[in-house]
Formats: sequence, structure tokens, C-alpha cells
Amino acid sequence: MIEWSDQGIIVARRTFSERDARVIIFSESQGLCSGILAHAYSKKNQSLQVGSEVACTWKARLSEHMGSWSLEMMRPFLSGCYNDVKALSALTTALELVRLLLPERHPYRDLYQKTYALLESLSMGKKWLHLYVLFELHLLQEVGFGLKLESCAVTGLSEDLTYVSPKTGRAVTEAVGRPHDEKLFKLPHFMLHKNVEESTEEIKKGLRITGFFLEKIFSEQKHKIVFETRKRLVSCL
Repeated sequence: MIEWSDQGIIVARRTFSERDARVIIFSESQGLCSGILAHAYSKKNQSLQVGSEVACTWKARLSEHMGSWSLEMMRPFLSGCYNDVKALSALTTALELVRLLLPERHPYRDLYQKTYALLESLSMGKKWLHLYVLFELHLLQEVGFGLKLESCAVTGLSEDLTYVSPKTGRAVTEAVGRPHDEKLFKLPHFMLHKNVEESTEEIKKGLRITGFFLEKIFSEQKHKIVFETRKRLVSCL
């Protein structure tokens, strides 16, 4: 028998049978993992929805089996977003990106922490737009397509970084990028420096960058639904 316990976030819940549901959880130590939640529609378990932080135990006879869940609610992040359409859209989009783009059973500790921080801010009504952009930026890094924003691709300088190349995902300085202004993305300062005040326009610049690379890398038909959901989120900002 294989068994492990952790804390995690429910990223998907689908009907499996009349009484049971297939639940996918993103945990810090195990990454994404699927399992069957028995009696999913009972009074005890019906509140365990997407966006809930849970204490979870996974069991299976063999490691390659889907396994079964024992879950206990810890924090219902989703409930804090019901009255905020933007926050609700951001929560569902972020968790769908995690579900679709990450392989199962591989830990992503840093991404888990950033996802948790985003959901916490969303549920508490705190400023979260910059956290959402940074979440997508880190997601790109974790799946092997991290953008190189620390220094200029041409000069190697780390100051006056103003643009990002859509071809390479690397930053360039104002002087290098100015002649190609129309072909490059404008790089918002908050993606480089912490504690920099971000305006809505700066947020949109960041979303244009991360969205471009996410759609470029994950262009398969199965990803189109989540990108349509993401576009609706961006359009309402």
C-alpha cells in the first residue's frame, strides 16, 4: 500500500460515479495528483470544491494507480471570491492553468507557494493583479520556458531594461530596443523590482507578455478553453 499526506489546493473536481468524484489536488510536496473522493456529494464532502485548501491523504495499492482521497477542509478560498467577478475569474483561470500545463506527480514547491499567495490575496480582497502576473511568469519558468529579464540580451547590462523580445523572451535596454519599438513588448517595472507601484496599464503590459508566451508554447487545441477564459479575465481589467 502506498500512502502520503500533505496540504493542497483542489484544482479540479469531476463526477466519477453516482456517489464519487475524481479530484485533482495541487500539493507542495507531491505536485498534481488525481484520486477518487468517495461519497463526494455527502454533506461532509460537498463543500470540498475547486479553490479549497485541504488536508489530504492519498492511498493506492500501487503507485501507478489513481488512488483514493481522504480530505478535510482547511480554507475555502473560493468562498471569498463569490462577490468579485474579477477575483473569481482569476482564481479559476490560475487553477486551470496549473491543471492543464503541469505534469502530474512532480513537486513544484515555489509555484505552489506563489499559487497559495495569489489565492489568499484573492479571497481576502487584497491587491492581487501583480501577483497574478508573477504567478504566470513563474509558471513559464517551471515548465521550462522562463523569460530572461535580469539583464540585456545584447549588452549584458542590468539597468534601464525597457523591452522584451517576443522571439527570445529576453529583456533589452531602452537604447537597444528603441529602433525596434513596434516589434517588442514594453517591460513593466514591477516584473523586475519588488515594491514598485503598479498601475492598471503596467499590469496589462505584464499580461500581454506572459499571455503571448503561454499561448505560443501551449498551442494545442486542448488548451484553447483556458486561454479563452484568460482573455475574458484580461478584458474586464
